[in-house]
Amino acid sequence: MGPAGHSKRGGIIPGIGGDTAGADQALWSSGAQDAATVYTRMFAPELGIYEDPATGSASGPLGCYLVHHGVVAPEKARALLNLQGRKLDRPSWLHISIESANGAISRVRVGGESVFVAEGSFEV
Repeated sequence: MGPAGHSKRGGIIPGIGGDTAGADQALWSSGAQDAATVYTRMFAPELGIYEDPATGSASGPLGCYLVHHGVVAPEKARALLNLQGRKLDRPSWLHISIESANGAISRVRVGGESVFVAEGSFEV
């Protein structure tokens, strides 16, 4: 096993969504049987999120992690495809692009399509 408990085919990354206390975790696998580069699940129960079907804020850091640890070659990192939410019957395809120069990551982009699922308001 490598850093943060990963092998070249999968692992667990605590705190990937930005929670420095590690209340959120991402599981990833590179052994996808479809067009996906990586398959992920994102859990943050301490933050009230049982499982998130599409975590854009974690996809960028995940792409950087995969490049930094040699799971994805830098020349292939400009077009990564993350499949998330399949187990929730809400499959989400997140596009990740990682650019690097001289061994350092220089640009991170995340994109995809979204659907409207709810609305609300609050007063301050």
